[in-house]
Amino acid sequence: MAIGTIQAEENKVLQAVQTRMVQASKLHQEGDKNKAKQLVDESIEIMMTSIRNGKGQAWMREGLKIAMRVNKVPEIEIQSVMKQVDSYMGTVRPLSLREKLNSLTDTSAVKELARDRRRAALGGMFLGQKNGAVGYHPIISILPQGNSMTAGIVVSPDRRYVRVGISAVDTSIGAVRTFNFSTGEAQSFNKK
Repeated sequence: MAIGTIQAEENKVLQAVQTRMVQASKLHQEGDKNKAKQLVDESIEIMMTSIRNGKGQAWMREGLKIAMRVNKVPEIEIQSVMKQVDSYMGTVRPLSLREKLNSLTDTSAVKELARDRRRAALGGMFLGQKNGAVGYHPIISILPQGNSMTAGIVVSPDRRYVRVGISAVDTSIGAVRTFNFSTGEAQSFNKK
């Protein structure tokens, strides 16, 4: 197919969508909301058909979002359609490592993680590599420092007696050591 023919087809789709959206806007202003909604639905269908046939264009992604919001489609459904559009168009932005790990259906993330771990192990990046350790998993905690006091009261059922429980604590943080999770190197502060 010649480039000119492809461009002409792309222009036809754009023109068809634009025409319907302009007509829908006019009908909505005139008060014929049902007909306007129908025209917007037709625009959505034209764009989705084009995308499914491998003829998706960059403007269609944003056009679909706008059209679906005009027709008050729930946001969760819009996100689902956008994932479909991304898979058809192949224009998915690269996912961050966090997104890949949070996605239970993304098996390529698991393969990528395994590949990277193998590379790291071959490069000697993990501490305890000889005894089979793979790496370390940090657990972050908050340590309070200084004086603190808590008090609690218990009132008897007949409201004649009150029992007060008091607890005072003085805490301080001793030696602090940093730990590198990939090399196993540790460093002390305060020389303790």
